[in-house]
Amino acid sequence: MNDVIEVKYIKKEEYIARQPWNIDYLQFYLNNHDEPILIQPSFGGTVAPYNMNEETKEILSFIRGKFPDIKVTKEK
Repeated sequence: MNDVIEVKYIKKEEYIARQPWNIDYLQFYLNNHDEPILIQPSFGGTVAPYNMNEETKEILSFIRGKFPDIKVTKEK
């Protein structure tokens, strides 16, 4: 986590079995790396686009608590 400078929360709509699901993703931006690392913290999605999975909430809370220098943003 020492090289992480920003974590961006992203919600993407994907179709699973012809149903729209809103999937949480976290992009980790690192020092000296051109491309961010994309992580899907949960295997499940949400029906509503404004809900965040519990796994995602826990990861972001952990990062905010343990690494206050890392910028946490949300894609609009």
